[in-house]
Amino acid sequence: PHANFIRKWPSDFGWDWGPAIAPTGIFRNISLRWFAYARLEDLWAEITLAEDAPRPTPSDPDRWPPVRAVGGPFKVHVSASVRCEAAGGAEVRFEVAGVAQSVEVQCERAGAVAVVSDELLVSRTAVQLWWPIGYGSQQLYPLVASLTQTAGRDYGSLSRMIGFRTVHLVRGPLPGGEEGESEYFEVNGVPIFARGASLVPLDTLETRVSDAYLESVLRSAVAANFNMVRVWGGGSYMDERFWSRCDELGLLVWLDFQFASALYPRDEAFVGSVVLEVTQQARRLVGHASLVVFCGSNEAVVGTIRQANKGGHIDLGLLRQFTADLAVLFDQGVRRALWEVAPHVSFYASSPSNDALVDEPGQNLFIHRWLDGGLDSAFDGRYGDVRHYDYYSECTDTSLYPRGRFVSEYGWQSYPSLFTLAEATSPVDWSNDSPMMNHRQRHPDGNAQLASQMSRFFDVANATFERFVFLSQAVQSLCISTQTRFYRALKQTPGAFTYGALYWQLNDVWQGQSWSSLEYGGRWKLLHYSIREAFAPLSVSIFSSAAGSSAAEVNITAVSDDTTRRNCSLQIQSWSWDGALLYHNTTRLTLQPLTAVTIWRTSVGSLTGGRARNDAAARCTLTCDVAGAPVTSTSTMLPRSFVGVPLRPPQISYPPDSFRTCGVCMVCFSLHSEALAAFVFLSTPLTGHFDQNGLLLPPGETRAMIFHSAIEVKPLDLMQSLDVQSAAG
Repeated sequence: PHANFIRKWPSDFGWDWGPAIAPTGIFRNISLRWFAYARLEDLWAEITLAEDAPRPTPSDPDRWPPVRAVGGPFKVHVSASVRCEAAGGAEVRFEVAGVAQSVEVQCERAGAVAVVSDELLVSRTAVQLWWPIGYGSQQLYPLVASLTQTAGRDYGSLSRMIGFRTVHLVRGPLPGGEEGESEYFEVNGVPIFARGASLVPLDTLETRVSDAYLESVLRSAVAANFNMVRVWGGGSYMDERFWSRCDELGLLVWLDFQFASALYPRDEAFVGSVVLEVTQQARRLVGHASLVVFCGSNEAVVGTIRQANKGGHIDLGLLRQFTADLAVLFDQGVRRALWEVAPHVSFYASSPSNDALVDEPGQNLFIHRWLDGGLDSAFDGRYGDVRHYDYYSECTDTSLYPRGRFVSEYGWQSYPSLFTLAEATSPVDWSNDSPMMNHRQRHPDGNAQLASQMSRFFDVANATFERFVFLSQAVQSLCISTQTRFYRALKQTPGAFTYGALYWQLNDVWQGQSWSSLEYGGRWKLLHYSIREAFAPLSVSIFSSAAGSSAAEVNITAVSDDTTRRNCSLQIQSWSWDGALLYHNTTRLTLQPLTAVTIWRTSVGSLTGGRARNDAAARCTLTCDVAGAPVTSTSTMLPRSFVGVPLRPPQISYPPDSFRTCGVCMVCFSLHSEALAAFVFLSTPLTGHFDQNGLLLPPGETRAMIFHSAIEVKPLDLMQSLDVQSAAG
């Protein structure tokens, strides 16, 4: 209690996915610096287009959202702070991309800190643009600041890597005059559908996070087709290793300031400490090409309303008090501090929220957008971002999902694998209601919610704990991948115009039940494999209405986050559970850039030979020509529930002679099923991941598989360690 009165990571005191450890003490490096006259303390920069640069214009004025061509030149707004130990004059020289300028600095007295700023114009033709992953290269350039005394003595330098790009969080009018505003990121003139998840601390103890582990988490995000990670407001600001690697990998970063799900003081001392914190972090981070938005907090706005809600009634007196607290700390504190340090970086009021009604640094004015309607009005979908958690309804019912401009959180829990649980528990603990599993479950009523949702899809009454764990991951995969595909399909749909899907959550801090797709240690859950498909830049998704009858509607949607038109083919197949091929069709289509379009409409019965949805399984495969090579995406229509479905033993095999080394730290092999098999999931205690998993395997199909590892793996070791599970057992 009362952790919000001190500036420490909120999750150090526990959250619904991790324990309360609350470590104390100095845990980063300490250094002793000696200097005689003056030294550079800090270097930061923002990059914008020069004011007189040609205004980017849409390449197609009828297209929404528009794509704009970015010209130049760029303006580098650069600043440095100088600590003086003696009075006198000095000079700071800034240099980047072949452009250099010097600024005088006057040290008025010993102990003073002077801030000097300048603006460097860099020709567009002198640099390559920095792009998010999937859109181009991640070219970075050294920005150097050098300090010399007027007499010519050198007092050292600072440097950092920067990328030349433009970033805007676009809030603007919507097609057809729809009420509300857009909410999407535009990088170098290209609208980017944000694909990713929230990042929580990588460990309960920061000192245990190795470079290798951080790299594996970020590489796993890239492998799952992320282009964004959200640094959640209950954790840390992440150290320089994280930010540098995101710059190099092309991962966009949404940063919450570290306030989460609480009310905070507004006294002068507390606000002053927050202003200092924001100033220091903004200076440290603003030059990173990966940073696209500063967000004021996690749930400060919705928390203000929630705390004033007493028995379903909003206490107006409390609401006025809490709103005043919010305005002093965030509107007058955090926002104004950012206007001083990083006025050109996009700022988002709080997540979730309806964003800002007014954000005018020139007038020193920031006003939240408040709407009528109680708690639900804090994020109603027409503005800003929305979230979705529903622990009691069927998680794949798309009619229950919100329509919003940007979906910043949604999720469902699962257990980690037994490999991970065994690191912290014993076999005696392995049941859903054991004291240890109740201890590891930090979400109220979480284990019961898991079992209840799982029983909608599978018969879990007599499942072993190993099977229960696997089925929990299968249901989590269904829940979150269905939502992800749904939101991606809405990016050009009136009533939604959704341009971001960040699920909750990417990683874990310990071995326990949570919403993560990566287990503690980095092992991929089944969800991470399904997200890889759902986030494919060129993807296909098959949707069926909640009704399970043969008359139920089926829609197949293709989504392109590509900037190039692609020639593609669509293959649709379905099978009965006794192995009969019920439907097969192939058609060709042209997929326009940056679109989401329904490419096929039919009924369940048309796909299944008149059968109900539970009596068959369907798979659609989109194959597009990208630079002369085929790129494929798949989606499946499975039974609404597997309870009572007559699944046959799949007889899955992997011939020993198919295992071979096929690249650096790669083992290739073949996987074969005699019967129709759903949720075919391969696991191994070896460190690494497969190129695909959680498969629908038709009868008689042989699938080429690849296992990727960070170290060399012998094919025989992989073969002998493999375990295969499926919906049938």
